[in-house]
Amino acid sequence: MKLANMRVVVKLKIINVVKEKDKVKITLSDNTSFLISKENYLNNPLIIDNEITKEEVAKAINQEKIFKAKEAAYKFMNRKRRSEVEVSLLLSEVSIDEETIEELLITFRSQGYLNDLELARDIVNRSLINKHGKEKIREKLNERMISYKDIDAAISSIDEEEYEENLIKLIKNYSSRYKNDSFALTKKKITNNLLSKGYSFKDIEKVKNVLHFDEE
Repeated sequence: MKLANMRVVVKLKIINVVKEKDKVKITLSDNTSFLISKENYLNNPLIIDNEITKEEVAKAINQEKIFKAKEAAYKFMNRKRRSEVEVSLLLSEVSIDEETIEELLITFRSQGYLNDLELARDIVNRSLINKHGKEKIREKLNERMISYKDIDAAISSIDEEEYEENLIKLIKNYSSRYKNDSFALTKKKITNNLLSKGYSFKDIEKVKNVLHFDEE
């Protein structure tokens, strides 16, 4: 009974190893072959006449897939800062399993490639330079698929005095731009512009009295 339940391990022999540019072609005794990168080959040398099981072949092919996915992720992150979800989606698209994705994310975090809170704060700072309001900033952060926790933390770090100064400067600029229009039309245009910049009615209400941005 025990013999019947024993799994037979099929072993193949490596009959040829050919190095081609940046790839290595491994041919087996059953006339099948597979490709791995030279760098991956150096980490896992497969030598002619050595025996290898089908499970080990599948493992080598999977390691190559992970190696290529990791390489693609580094290129992706080097072009510009990415969020964890953005990198996870990239890895999912090349059929990397969830457990391996989480392992890779841990590696990327430890190497400093991923830090969603820092990314969120960076986006906030650049948005403030462009005098964007909190609503637009939150929208940008959501588009980058950053967690609500990190979004709230980044937005709560905004200096309220700087934020209010940006809003006041915008109102002054818009007031000058529309100085030949009626008060009601000027007010409407300014409000619409501020809303499009991502400021809320609450933000506008807070500063309008300071600038007499109301009917007298």
